[in-house]
Amino acid sequence: MECIRLGLITQCEKIIHYFKCINDSTNRINIDVYDDYGESILYKIISSTKFSSEDERLNVFNELISNEHFDINHVNNDGFDLFSFALGRGKYFIAERLITNDNVYLDFMLNSNGESLLHCAVRGGNILNVLLMLQHLDKDYLLSIKNLEGKTPESLAKQLKLNKIVSLLQAYAISNSNSDKKVSQKEMLKLFTNNSYEKIMNQLTINANN
Repeated sequence: MECIRLGLITQCEKIIHYFKCINDSTNRINIDVYDDYGESILYKIISSTKFSSEDERLNVFNELISNEHFDINHVNNDGFDLFSFALGRGKYFIAERLITNDNVYLDFMLNSNGESLLHCAVRGGNILNVLLMLQHLDKDYLLSIKNLEGKTPESLAKQLKLNKIVSLLQAYAISNSNSDKKVSQKEMLKLFTNNSYEKIMNQLTINANN
């Protein structure tokens, strides 16, 4: 955890490798150790600004959880579990990795702001996380849930001036409410990818195949 805090990523990888080479099952890295904020090293990996790339962040995260058991539903002092924390920090690839866990809670996350997972995705500012939630949470009420400030995901996006996310949420609402104005996933993607549509679609396809 201290290596991650200080940005000593190489040293962190060496520690992980060392423990993976030990055959004694009782001598493993305990990734359910929490600091005064109720956060484990997995939280620190998500929030760290020391990684040189998102690939490096994801590699360290995957290395830690590959052979270890961890409590995916533990919440920190602010009421965020790992999945909602990753959404709120805009970490798409980690959120995508966690959503495949059979124990992840997907219906509703009541954190200190009284927000749903869709709120968390909006607050993280990564539109791919918003799309991820819309794909997995196919329920109309998600768009109308209000946080403690009385804001729906769309009104929160407007407050944060996230115009492309606003467009995506509006397109999703239309596609679910009016059969005569169905908006395809391709059209929703075009709303926020501009000229990068093919690149984003290719990445989503690769992720799905993996």
